[in-house]
Amino acid sequence: YVTLYNDDRKHECTRLGKLSRCFCNHLYAKHKLKVLKKGRVGKNPCEEEGCKCENYKYMFRRPEEIGQYFLTRRKGFDVNEWRPLCSCKHPHAVHDPVRTKCKECGCRKFISNFACLSCDGKWEEHVVLYEDEELRKELGKPVGEAFYPLADVPEIQQEFLRQLEEETVKKEAEADGPNGAGADIAKIEADMNQVTLNEEKTVSTFEEKKKLTLPAREKPERSVRLMKEQGMLRKY
Repeated sequence: YVTLYNDDRKHECTRLGKLSRCFCNHLYAKHKLKVLKKGRVGKNPCEEEGCKCENYKYMFRRPEEIGQYFLTRRKGFDVNEWRPLCSCKHPHAVHDPVRTKCKECGCRKFISNFACLSCDGKWEEHVVLYEDEELRKELGKPVGEAFYPLADVPEIQQEFLRQLEEETVKKEAEADGPNGAGADIAKIEADMNQVTLNEEKTVSTFEEKKKLTLPAREKPERSVRLMKEQGMLRKY
């Protein structure tokens, strides 16, 4: 069990998995946890080529996780270009993964300008915990299905798990079936989704309808343009 824990407030904030991002800007899957004797764990360094990260430090992946949900509603905002900011106004990705010193200004240490939505604590207050089932039971923490997402609302959780299981069975069936027939059916379904009937009962394709609509605004709104100009949004 790998979790993000606020040591100051004694609060378990979220579960971590292979898609969780590290301060070094690489995913958890790129790290390799060192297992020591007697079930103890050591550091979790990054194995990405050229990365100096010595130990996994969780970093938030989406604005909603730090209460900045309004960013995703802005025209032209790309969540893949977004990273949480230091008080120096530069993303964590341009800070040294070991000393957390900024590479683009005189900032000597990453100091978050945001708070965790779950505990309302600063990023610096958090630690990554590695626990086995026995230890979590001793500490009275949830394990097994109780550890799954939405455990506090079992009705929704069961429906979510049921849908997840159905999707898994469906994918397995598609993989086992004949590739030609499956591809043909998928193509027919896609073509049918792109065809509609208008008021005169004649068939019109998606492309024909697209010509009748106003063109989408390609330029992002001013706030997003300013964030890009100041380096708050960039491609990684």
